[in-house]
Amino acid sequence: PIAKDGEHCDVVSRADFPHDFRRPAQGKALILATAEYGVLMPRDVPSGVDPVAIAADAAVAVVTPAYWNVDAFIAAGFPLGRIYVVPLGVDTTVFRPRDDTREQMRARLGLKGTVFMNVGAMLENKGIDLLLSAFAKLAAERSDVQLLLKGTDNLYRAKDVVEKYLNLLPPNAGELLASRLIYLGETLSNEQMSVLYRAADCYVAPYRAEGFGMPVLEAAACGLPVIATRGGPTEDFLNEDCSRKIRSELRVYAPVNVEGVVVKGLEPELEHLVELMRGVADDEDWRMRAGAAAVKHVQSHFTWERVTDQLVEAFYRMHEGKGA
Repeated sequence: PIAKDGEHCDVVSRADFPHDFRRPAQGKALILATAEYGVLMPRDVPSGVDPVAIAADAAVAVVTPAYWNVDAFIAAGFPLGRIYVVPLGVDTTVFRPRDDTREQMRARLGLKGTVFMNVGAMLENKGIDLLLSAFAKLAAERSDVQLLLKGTDNLYRAKDVVEKYLNLLPPNAGELLASRLIYLGETLSNEQMSVLYRAADCYVAPYRAEGFGMPVLEAAACGLPVIATRGGPTEDFLNEDCSRKIRSELRVYAPVNVEGVVVKGLEPELEHLVELMRGVADDEDWRMRAGAAAVKHVQSHFTWERVTDQLVEAFYRMHEGKGA
């Protein structure tokens, strides 16, 4: 709850967008923020607010869920001692292995063979174009693979984005991929998402820029092995036992519609992504071992209980002026 008039408050925690970095009426402010492109964008701060003045205020600090984001806040002027890294977490009573529902969901969706999955906005920074291209190459080689995409149509019109990239593929590749692609765009509850994750065999996240990658963590909690870009925020919560990493190259470029802002991103290697997906499809034993390792890893380190302990520690350290 927000402190009432006359009630003492030590720390105000904010999670909003654009990020409200203003000094609170009393105490200090700890702001949850990400910087997926490695820079604090103009859109991240309310109009008329000076980021330099914000960063200079000792009463304001940032908590961000991955080390990938830290350089952006240092570049914006925040000292390292006022940047706290606390990961996100999952409710492992909901996001958990669900073998009891797996076959029913696969039958309902018509899923067969090895099913690769991706969840989210389907935007370019998520690497949806790379995933479609890689899967098209794999599908041309073998008939026992499918791709399950869960978009967010009510927020990002994700289906339109997928169709755009499908239309950019060579005609034969696009037609083949469309016959192996299952797309869902409706809003689902966490419980429904847990069941959907378990219908797949591997989660694939060939992202270029991410602030954290929550669906990756959810999928791992449900027992899916993961293929993800090497070098990004998922490095913080994917170990080698439960994942395979796509070789990537760090690039500096300017995104569309953000004039005058130089940003960074990772460019995953397409052919290596195809190689990794092929290897996962061929190795059921690894999928089983990696899925079990993923569940154990998430339950040991990324439950909300463990994450909240870290956040509370950040509150205390900020209040006492000890630094991150």
